[in-house]
Amino acid sequence: MKRYKAGYDELLEMIEKKFPDRVFLHPKEAATIIGCNIKTVYEAIEKKYKPLPAKNIGSGLKNKRYVIPITELISWAIGR
Repeated sequence: MKRYKAGYDELLEMIEKKFPDRVFLHPKEAATIIGCNIKTVYEAIEKKYKPLPAKNIGSGLKNKRYVIPITELISWAIGR
């Protein structure tokens, strides 16, 4: 019995075809998957309520660089 929402498998398969052997995506790549502007992805990461899960790999407040786990991106995209 599946524990995740419909569409998860299809989205995961599409991402694996487009980005093989990857665990994380950069915000620009996530924007192409979701079908939105990169600015929208950064706004979703910074949201207080239900933010897009991302790992900050930059140092300091001015140099914010993020990577987004593929499984978290799919769960967030389906659940929103």
